[in-house]
Amino acid sequence: MRESWINKNMLSTLLLRVRTPLSWAIGQTYFGHVKTINRLKTIGELGRKVMEEKLKVGHKAKGFTLTDQSEQEFRLADFKGKRILLSFHPLAWTSVCAEQMKSLEKTKDTFESLNTIAVGVSVDTVPSKKAWADSLGIRNTRLLSDFWPHGKVARLYGIFRREDGFSERANIIIDENQKIAFFKIYKLGQLPDIQEIVDVLRKMPKN
Repeated sequence: MRESWINKNMLSTLLLRVRTPLSWAIGQTYFGHVKTINRLKTIGELGRKVMEEKLKVGHKAKGFTLTDQSEQEFRLADFKGKRILLSFHPLAWTSVCAEQMKSLEKTKDTFESLNTIAVGVSVDTVPSKKAWADSLGIRNTRLLSDFWPHGKVARLYGIFRREDGFSERANIIIDENQKIAFFKIYKLGQLPDIQEIVDVLRKMPKN
């Protein structure tokens, strides 16, 4: 905090000595960033509270129906008796999200051996999902569109980033009784470790 205070005051003194449009713009930009950072911290704190309320291990998973890249409906209630991995990612056509979805595809046989269906979820449209899946060579993993109502499922689970218009990067495991068994939120630029998810599934009791 002290370093930040010193930097602000040094900049203010400099701007008083050099009164030019450029110096004013620099000052506005600097202090604007400070305000933005403080606002994002507040949003982050509120987001964590919402997430903690909606994502609790042992609680019943929120039911939903979404459409996949092949225009087929995916209704969570239809998969009771199966484990479901909801792999949320911010946006299609981005590098980390692509690797995240490809990791689901590559691990399909392992998921099947663990009674698990893995699906990708993002706010992209069905046509975009279809084109993206084709470009990635994804043929066996369902990519669900949470486009409209926009981010509805991400909101249900408390992981919708309202200011950005997309979800957190997250993995949520739902057990055979449709209860939340595990969840993890990642940094937006972080690729989830698929082996960690496999290990969690292997340690889960069979219901």
